[in-house]
Parts: sequence; C-alpha cells; structure tokens
Amino acid sequence: MSNLASRLERLTPALSARERFLLEFQALGEGRTPDPGIRSTMPPNQRQEFNHYLGLKNDAYGRLGPYAIVTATLVEKLFFKATGFLIAGQFAIDILDLSELIPASKRRKAEAILETDLFPLDLAWHEERQPGTFMTHVEEVLEVVRRDIRDRWLDVLAIEQVYDEIAEDFGSDLKDDVIRDQLAGAKKTLAALAEWLSVEEPTLEPGHPALLSAQELLAEERWQGGRR
Repeated sequence: MSNLASRLERLTPALSARERFLLEFQALGEGRTPDPGIRSTMPPNQRQEFNHYLGLKNDAYGRLGPYAIVTATLVEKLFFKATGFLIAGQFAIDILDLSELIPASKRRKAEAILETDLFPLDLAWHEERQPGTFMTHVEEVLEVVRRDIRDRWLDVLAIEQVYDEIAEDFGSDLKDDVIRDQLAGAKKTLAALAEWLSVEEPTLEPGHPALLSAQELLAEERWQGGRR
C-alpha cells in the first residue's frame, strides 16, 4: 500500500458526510471508481445527510438538468417564431409603403388581387386600419411573444437560482458544460429578443411560480431551497 493510500485510509473515518459525498462526486466526474472506504467507514449518524446530498445530485441531473435543456429549446423556438413574425410585419409595412405608388385608377384592381388573401392588408388609401388585417394579426402574435419572452426568462433565472442554492448547500456546482452552455445561450437569445421587441429584463421575486416550479423538481424531503 502506498503512503498516499495509507494516509487516505486513516483519514476516511474522520470525514464529514459532505466531504464523503464530494470525494465520491469528484471521482465519478473524473471517470474513476470511488474509494469504497468512503461509504464503508461512514458512521450511521452521517447516512441521512449523505443520502440528502446523493438524492439532491440525482434530482439535479435527472430532473433539473433536462428541465433546463427543454427551457433552452423553447427559447430557441421562440426566437424563430419572433423572427418570422418580425419579417412578416416588415413585409406588411413594405406593402403599405408600396401601395402609395398605386394611382387612384388602379386601386380597385389592386384590392381585388388582395381579396383572396387570408388576412386583408393595410393600404395607403385606407383612412383607418381595417379590422382583422395582417398587420393587426402580426402585432397580436408579437404581444404573445413578448409575454413568452418574460416567462421563459423567468424560467431561466429560476433554474440558475436553484443551481446556485444547490451549490451553496454542499459547495459544488452541479451544472455540467452542456447545461451551462444551454443556459448561457438561452439568456443571450432572450436578451436579443428583448432588445428587438422592447421587453425589459424581468426580476425573479421570492415565491414566484417559476422559482417554485424549478424547486419542486427536486424531491421535497431532500430539498427545501428558498423555504428554509
């Protein structure tokens, strides 16, 4: 037995539950088999706390992590939806501007061509906006997109806060590179959408439904984040 192994064997019985968990977690993260002495020398009064950390880790990887990836995917879909309707809105504005070039004698014919469209278009000679026009539809959809931006942003902030609370609980960040990149990318996309659509960054208040939803992904008996 090497001197290092001998020293570790002597130290293992004196480890706290948190130190045991972190040693095992580090070994697994490095692709190594944890030293069996980490658990075999654990006194009975540490098992509940050790299981708390173990369950928290399992829930963070098995439930919070997938939730973070799904949220990032929803943000990506929201980006394409917003981009499509922004382009459509610009198209409607271009049609409105171009219609100013149509002489009065051609206006009835122009309207006849557009009558088969799903949504009527606003034209320069209309004194008031017509009900149910394409531009009205675009504006209504973009208002929904603004709401979704705020909701998804709060979801991202909630996920990050729960990860921070977990890290504070036992001193290690459980976000792997994939989750870290997904959340960073989602925030970057949301910031760009917010700038395009004049949406202010929301503030995550204690007890907000988004935060409670993220916390409830972790087993109640193992986690009381934000409620202790």
